[in-house]
Amino acid sequence: MTEGIHLQCRVEKINRELVVRIALEDGCVEFIECSKGASRLEGDDLISIIIPEFISETLHIEEGSIVSVSNAYGCIGLQPLTPVRLQ
Repeated sequence: MTEGIHLQCRVEKINRELVVRIALEDGCVEFIECSKGASRLEGDDLISIIIPEFISETLHIEEGSIVSVSNAYGCIGLQPLTPVRLQ
């Protein structure tokens, strides 16, 4: 596996969009470059990764889900950690 930063974050809903906030401290600034087009800066210390609807549906991610976010391989990786309920 390629080196990178791996974080666990809770998915939030802001203005009807699912997002993951990452504090830009302790080396997390590296997420800015690899998340261009999928994020926006909010203030001086937060970045929000916007989760497109097709990805949230595919990965069964919703508000309150816990996800793993990484910047391995030079791009944003997102993986659900919250168990998915099967219907």
